[in-house]
Amino acid sequence: MKKVIKRIFLGVFALVIFALGAGIIPSYYSLEVSDYEFENEKIQESVKLVQLSDIHNAEFGKENQRLLKKLKECEPDLIFITGDLINSDENEISPMLDLIKKLREIAPIYFSLGNHEIEYEKRTGIDLTEKLEKAGAKVLEEKFVDVTVKGQKFRIGGLYTVYIPEDYEVHEWGNAKEQAEFLKEMEDTERYKILLSHIPNTWMYYDTAATFDLDLIFTGHAHGGQAILPFVGGLYAPDMGYFPGRLSGVYEKGHTQVILSRGLGSNTEVIPRFNNIPEIVEVELKSGTKIRN
Repeated sequence: MKKVIKRIFLGVFALVIFALGAGIIPSYYSLEVSDYEFENEKIQESVKLVQLSDIHNAEFGKENQRLLKKLKECEPDLIFITGDLINSDENEISPMLDLIKKLREIAPIYFSLGNHEIEYEKRTGIDLTEKLEKAGAKVLEEKFVDVTVKGQKFRIGGLYTVYIPEDYEVHEWGNAKEQAEFLKEMEDTERYKILLSHIPNTWMYYDTAATFDLDLIFTGHAHGGQAILPFVGGLYAPDMGYFPGRLSGVYEKGHTQVILSRGLGSNTEVIPRFNNIPEIVEVELKSGTKIRN
């Protein structure tokens, strides 16, 4: 009987180890492309956008060759990076700057700052924005640019985070008034409007996305909930706590689509990525009035 119990115990232990390995290892080393397709009357010629988020110094293959190969296969017209390319406590960031240089050979890059870039600049006193732009990315923080791609007119803006839309004029948190002024200026165009914004909370939960006239918002930060459990969703997310539910995909707010990426890396979180394949987001904008995803 003792031998039977021991075999059962060892069998269960082996299954647990296998299940953990099968859930954790691909969550750090595999790559997946999530495809979305949106139709909009402002678009006449198909344009392909790719989002990378929360890389956190991760490398996929030597010098990120596997990541670059996937990106090239997507054939993007524009590449968006929505923050946390690096870890704030990292001293050697040249591999990530080299990645920017190689990505720029594929398509123009627009970059919005994440909390790790901001914390890195505060810790080191280094102007990371200058380094990113020298490597080939256009950094947007409370800024927007008007660009034309394949004859399509876009306004692309960047904003690290935004506070809740109530009482913008007197809000006690941060620079809410200035943020609102920036967003009002950004929305004042007939162009197709794309915002890159690292922190997703207010876009998802306070209807901020419906408050301003934006077409598409790319965001990240939540890492998909870090560990994704069947029938439950994410286990934990920064600023959202435990069991925050589904934290990736498309959220529709009014006529605005908010795309929340589960990202590519995870920094040094206590909870490992589990059942959470690193994600490249690919969006094709096409002519039309219906939205499909």
